[in-house]
Amino acid sequence: MISLRIAKIKLRLVMLNFFLKKIKNTFFIAALLHDCAHSPFSHTGEDITKTHCNDIVKNKIKTFFKNTDFPKDLDSAENYPSIHELASAYVGARYFKQKFKTHSVDAEQFARMITGVKNIVKTKDNYEAKIYNFLIPLINGFIIDVDRLDYLLRDTWASGVSNARVDMIRLLNGIKLNWDTGDIEIKNQSLSSLINAVKARDFIYQWILPHHKVAYFNHILHDAMLKLMTSMAPKYEEDINDIEKAAKVAEQIFSPERFFTPFYIGDDRIFMPTDGDIIYLIKKYDNIIKKHGRFKSAEQVLTRKGHLEPLWKSVPEFASLFPPPSPPTGASKESHKKFYNSLWGAIQKKTKETLSPEHNFLVLEPKKIKKIEHALQDINISIENSTIGLEKINLKCVLPQTDVYDLYYFFVYVPPDAPKKKLLERYKEIYSNLVKEMTDAANPHPLY
Repeated sequence: MISLRIAKIKLRLVMLNFFLKKIKNTFFIAALLHDCAHSPFSHTGEDITKTHCNDIVKNKIKTFFKNTDFPKDLDSAENYPSIHELASAYVGARYFKQKFKTHSVDAEQFARMITGVKNIVKTKDNYEAKIYNFLIPLINGFIIDVDRLDYLLRDTWASGVSNARVDMIRLLNGIKLNWDTGDIEIKNQSLSSLINAVKARDFIYQWILPHHKVAYFNHILHDAMLKLMTSMAPKYEEDINDIEKAAKVAEQIFSPERFFTPFYIGDDRIFMPTDGDIIYLIKKYDNIIKKHGRFKSAEQVLTRKGHLEPLWKSVPEFASLFPPPSPPTGASKESHKKFYNSLWGAIQKKTKETLSPEHNFLVLEPKKIKKIEHALQDINISIENSTIGLEKINLKCVLPQTDVYDLYYFFVYVPPDAPKKKLLERYKEIYSNLVKEMTDAANPHPLY
């Protein structure tokens, strides 16, 4: 009888060790491969992939996991995954299918960790699914997860700037799982590391990504890649326009299938292209690319020299030139915020309309500064075995307070010999007139 009990205990321990090994391996592999199918040149290439391959990637991953609950939970996800997350989950699970079985990696949970899609359908009375739901946000979904920590370190290093120092070990050691609430908490001792991580992340989004050179070269690289797609279109496609040509080639080159089978154009045998492959192809097709438009984007990409200069160089300078309008008497903050946010599309459009095409000016689309400091209110802090919401802790001394307005910006680039001072005065006048027109169009404004 005793021997039977001992055998049962040993069996349970073996099953527990296997379960823990599977969870550990799945988490580690998801952390390593979470960006394995990212488009060339990161988010610049992803814009093209999203435009031309979005449905392709969605169908591929849903078909691959059709015998699981993943497709249902994906469709009902509160925050739908980005295209590179879906592609990375699909490529990793398919490419390493046999390896996953050998090393006890759960392919479905691997995909959920990369995409941030929690187990919803089978969470009830499923202890394993609940444990995975704790871990999924640590790869994708938590305010400071593996993905964010990865690019926080990488982008800071690559840009060569001095950023807030983040004690990664202290931060990671401070992560705690609250089994009663199902939430992730941060121990009080690691709060300083969390604040620094948030500051470092917001620094990248406020100062590095909106830098005028980053914005300019992202645009010309995107333009050069589209012109490359057009130039690579087979000769039998000459009866369609350039946009359709680019779409047909992009669908092939940026499909996740390029990780498994090549695509042939002329004498080029193309698998999923890297940054270097795109540069090689731009060089190869440079003479054809030049025929597609006057804006020499490929030449600027290859020489790393921009042909145009910005009228203003930073978001603060933009904000000083175009200050937010004062709200009308009686207008609510929310209604005025909507009015303010709608203003930037209008001013950018008006700016384009006033420019002479022959001047070869470049006006970029308005963008909003992404900030995550407001998300701190969803974090719980563990203090002496009790839990307190971070929003109840006064952090005004360490974090800037978010204004009622979303911070928008855009850049205008002009030739070096353009009359910059006169143009600036002209744009300030356009802005003032437009604000007055939009405010006076209806009194009160329809949004009020």
